[in-house]
Amino acid sequence: MRIVTVSHRFYPSIGGTEHHTYLFSKYMAKLGNEVHIVTSQEKNTRNEEEMEGFNITRIPIKYIGKFRIPIGYARLLKKLRYDILYVNGQRVWAGDWIYPFIPMLPHYKIFMAHGFYQYHMNPSFVNKVYYKKYFVNMMKFFDAYIALTENEKNTMLSWGYSNKKIKVLPSFALDREEDYNYNNFFERNGIERENLILNIGGFYENKRVDIVIESAYQSNANPTVVAIGKDVPTSKFNKAYCINLAKKRGVKFFVFDSLSREDIISAYKGATIMVHPAQFEGLGIIFLEAMKYGIPFVSFDVGIAKEVASKSGNIIVKTMPEMARAIQTLLQNKDLRERIKNSSKKVIEDYYADNLAKQYNELFKSFYG
Repeated sequence: MRIVTVSHRFYPSIGGTEHHTYLFSKYMAKLGNEVHIVTSQEKNTRNEEEMEGFNITRIPIKYIGKFRIPIGYARLLKKLRYDILYVNGQRVWAGDWIYPFIPMLPHYKIFMAHGFYQYHMNPSFVNKVYYKKYFVNMMKFFDAYIALTENEKNTMLSWGYSNKKIKVLPSFALDREEDYNYNNFFERNGIERENLILNIGGFYENKRVDIVIESAYQSNANPTVVAIGKDVPTSKFNKAYCINLAKKRGVKFFVFDSLSREDIISAYKGATIMVHPAQFEGLGIIFLEAMKYGIPFVSFDVGIAKEVASKSGNIIVKTMPEMARAIQTLLQNKDLRERIKNSSKKVIEDYYADNLAKQYNELFKSFYG
């Protein structure tokens, strides 16, 4: 098959969507498909390039205020030869700027929104109208919608979207090829590994690092909390707020704003458990990575957490007191942690990029009967 996939940014920019696009393209190309990425120009990048078996075309972007307007976007898509057009992302140019042209574009069209962060975190009148009316109506011009999780599928159904056109498939998050030996990350930073809680994601409004600290305090297990991720000074629960809360509660708290990938994996491998009290996740790559690298997690029901926890024994809670009790249970029960670790490694086999590529490939091929 000839596949064109659209991503509003791509390497050297990096985020969940970009990582998904990279692994999708890499592994779909390994299955013999011709894959072409359309993305935006970045500094010091070529307009046309090849990477690991797939092609990249970068188009110029014009900035008007906070809006990023792609130049020649629809014209390029009309010109390219493809069997499948696979669009990643909604409220960025990749999605919004193509909706008016979708009926004119040939062959089969598939969409993945990567979750509805704006809707869940800011359910304003404008966002409600955009998602419940405009977005769902635009999706009727696509042949299929890929929901990352059952939660996302249920959201689409609640907006009146057709069940027949929804397929639940996680995004590409785990690469079997990526791994590093444990490199003593905690020891190098003077952090004891006993009863060590890891949180990864940053101090964004939806991540709620403050709840990690409060739950750790209420657990009465005297844990150490390590938070990895970007500070967001405008958030009510920013780094300064969380540092002050930890001091107030007497919780040992360490923050790392930016780490190498090797150090992040070392942190996964060296922690005792992961605690993630986010209010929203599209997928939640951290859950899959925690399972891959062998630490149990405690989370609210966000993203894919509940789906994988039900198969592996990881713990989903509804309240902060429940989270505190789960932390205490896991920290005090090594045998339970070991059972979860072993079951998790079996469950995530289905979420590795090589296995997901086969499922995506079958979905794309199904349009040809």
